[in-house]
Amino acid sequence: MTMHSPSHHAPCNAEAAHCPLCGQENRCAVTAGREPASCWCFAPDIEFTEAVKAAIPPAKRLTACLCADCVVRLTRPAPTEPTP
Repeated sequence: MTMHSPSHHAPCNAEAAHCPLCGQENRCAVTAGREPASCWCFAPDIEFTEAVKAAIPPAKRLTACLCADCVVRLTRPAPTEPTP
């Protein structure tokens, strides 16, 4: 099941502007004061799977949005190395 856009956005503060997994800027539209629908997390190819949700440490949940790179990394299979 594909889930687009978390139903709860993080509060608007300095910590909320950074991904809780990698620390990079998360580019959250809500944190930046824009309309939620303009956020990258509404893109049709973005999936918030259970694996994505489970990767967020409990103490960091609902404190900040993930960045797109982390969401993609957690939802796309890792490339396999070619066999010799």
